[in-house]
Amino acid sequence: MLREALVWTILFLTALLESLSAAPSAPQAAADLPRLDRPLILTEAKILVTLTDVAQQTMAHGWPIEWHATKSPDWFFFSAYNVGRTNPGGSVTLGHFAVNRHTATVWEAVSGTLVSSPAMGVVQRILREDRGITPDDIEKWSSRRPSDVIGSGASAGSFRTSYR
Repeated sequence: MLREALVWTILFLTALLESLSAAPSAPQAAADLPRLDRPLILTEAKILVTLTDVAQQTMAHGWPIEWHATKSPDWFFFSAYNVGRTNPGGSVTLGHFAVNRHTATVWEAVSGTLVSSPAMGVVQRILREDRGITPDDIEKWSSRRPSDVIGSGASAGSFRTSYR
């Protein structure tokens, strides 16, 4: 348990350092939604979804999770699979999640509900402080749902990773 916590701490710090050293991108032209010069990167979003209750419970059983991720300009979308357990009569899908790259909010992508946990809240607070994300920014984005872009063809790339 201590080893796993240490690994996640190192991953988080690595992602934070990557994001701090990355050259700021040009602000995206658009609407009234606040856009960050440094939106969340994939590693930071993975840390957030790994802190969901379903992921934590799965890893507590020692089962590995495989994450399939897709990126759009404003979101990372994740599908989580329990690859350590066979289920001949059913699905090994743990869930589908979306992380807003400008607010660090995590959504259950199918139901459209916000996801949180105490540990996730701590990481969100760190990410938001680092990027200057305000409660007002989060409020402005609250009307935007992951379902607004699912199926719109907005994907910019797919990723596949496993955690054991």
